[in-house]
Amino acid sequence: MTPLYPPHRRPARGRSLIELMVAILIGSLVLAGVLIITSSTSSIGRRADSLSGLTDTGQTALQLLAADVRMAGYSIPRTYFAAGYTTKMLATAGIRGCDAGFTNNAAATLNILTCNGGASASGASLSLSYEADEWNSILVNGDTGPVPTDCRGIGLVPITGQQGNTARPLVAQDSMSESPAYWRVENRYYIANSGPDNEPTLMCTGNGGDAPFTQPQPLVRGVERMVITYGVSRGAIDASRSESVLVIDNPGVASYMTANEIDTNAAWAGEPTDVRWQRVVSVRVCLVTRGGPGSAEKIDTENPSYFNCEGVRTSITDGLARRTVRMTMNLRNRTMSVDSTAGIGLGGV
Repeated sequence: MTPLYPPHRRPARGRSLIELMVAILIGSLVLAGVLIITSSTSSIGRRADSLSGLTDTGQTALQLLAADVRMAGYSIPRTYFAAGYTTKMLATAGIRGCDAGFTNNAAATLNILTCNGGASASGASLSLSYEADEWNSILVNGDTGPVPTDCRGIGLVPITGQQGNTARPLVAQDSMSESPAYWRVENRYYIANSGPDNEPTLMCTGNGGDAPFTQPQPLVRGVERMVITYGVSRGAIDASRSESVLVIDNPGVASYMTANEIDTNAAWAGEPTDVRWQRVVSVRVCLVTRGGPGSAEKIDTENPSYFNCEGVRTSITDGLARRTVRMTMNLRNRTMSVDSTAGIGLGGV
């Protein structure tokens, strides 16, 4: 009879329970280390992407604003009058701002806009106006052909029958008794919540279509606050030309002021709002952009922080990263060469 196990063989033996537990423990520690490193790397990557996105958001918003700011007050010169006085279809500063937003974004024209009092978490609002044409606007098809658009892409309504300034025309110069059709665009920018998540957004409304300044258009999401100051130049009204036109004697910036300081400056008492704003030759814009949930995390139990538009370090307690971006923009139609005798003025109809 053959034995169950030959004498030269021994039964196979398995691992003991203690050995298995030690192996499992070592494997768990290695896996935990891998997960911690992966999680940390992923978190750092998300924060880096978020901060990069904050800068991209701010730069996009600034470029959109800059395109309009630089055009503020633009109008095609049509004819010349005494002392180098240039007549244009649109005679206005082309810019109006409020530090805490407009009381009514749907006001008919920028010169009758009024400002909210106090402070605002979303900051300033800005309205910009200029003569639109095929060179400075996106065109859409209108009833009679291509027409320029406002910031929402809505076609503008042409203005016709405008009377020209017939006072003291030079010999052989067109007095513009009645003008051809032209287009005036006015775009208003402000910060408001939009979308299902109520994310702060740079908004715009314009004067295009049959219902101007309605149906605001979200432009750039993630813009939380806008702070604006204005570079003003020296100037005075020349009554021999027009009581509504300010002649700038030096197109350089004399100082930077808030919108409220421009509106309330006692040195310009009695001047209409538009004349005060004709002094503005440049605009400084600061935007605060905001990231998504988890984009800012505590470091060693300390809250992260950022420098706000006033240059103050501000603690972040809601886990949403923030970053400020800034740009200074010249109003190209105000910062021009100046004749020491005649000065420069807007002209107008």
